Amino acid sequence: MPTSTPPPAIISSISENCGSIRNSLKAVQRSDSRARTYFGAIYETVSSKYLTPLNLRLVKNNLSSVDLINLQSSLADSRTAFSTDFIAYSKSLEELITIDCRLEPETFYEKLQTTRQLRAAVAEDMQKLNSSLSSSVKIVEKLKSSLGDSAHE
Repeated sequence: MPTSTPPPAIISSISENCGSIRNSLKAVQRSDSRARTYFGAIYETVSSKYLTPLNLRLVKNNLSSVDLINLQSSLADSRTAFSTDFIAYSKSLEELITIDCRLEPETFYEKLQTTRQLRAAVAEDMQKLNSSLSSSVKIVEKLKSSLGDSAHE
């Protein structure tokens, strides 16, 4: 995935600061793991305790919402992509941390580039999930409004 060999100054810097770099990466790893757990719980709660019961209730009352069904499907797809991408990123980060950057700075640099790309994919997945969550509020408000209007007819 890397496009070119890093400049000698970068290789030298990686080698000289290896301990500090690895400590920073371990801190990122811990932080990312906590964030995944936290956000995963939020997405799971929204889906299982909010969207699914709402959809079931609407279907039971013959009031199904195509927008809500599509949103639920989109959220599930986005969550799956997030989980898959996070696992790939996490494995890559673990491999990166195990590389002795003092002895193998070029290998370390290449793996760092790959890991950055994988982390960017996770960030994009989170943006999609957040967008879906924002859409859910709008869709429910629209549904609430339409149900309120039909109740007054």
